[in-house]
Amino acid sequence: LMSVLNLNAQELKQNTDKTVVNFKIKNMGFSVKGMFKEVTISSNFNSGDLENSFINSTIKVNSIDTGNKKRDKHLLNKDFFEVTTYPEIQLASSKIEKISANNFQLTAKLRVKKITKEIVVP
Repeated sequence: LMSVLNLNAQELKQNTDKTVVNFKIKNMGFSVKGMFKEVTISSNFNSGDLENSFINSTIKVNSIDTGNKKRDKHLLNKDFFEVTTYPEIQLASSKIEKISANNFQLTAKLRVKKITKEIVVP
């Protein structure tokens, strides 16, 4: 669900006009690509203090865009995202590790509806 992050030792700033989360799912043998257009990122990244660094994100589910309005409306109903009950997807970092000179790995909890899973983003 989340795009690959390349975390360098620098201050992270969000460009809200260009920040999207792309996704690709398979349904009944077909691949569907789409994006969420409303994404907020909060971060405090310091390569010298990874223990206190974090990257968190909130995605507005109703900003989904698969290029098909009818499909988008269907994905927002109770069979899928259930947007009226769960309007946001949350990503909360739990650990950032240095994996090479200027590359870091993010471990985070991703919550979609009432399901939370740990993910690792290299």
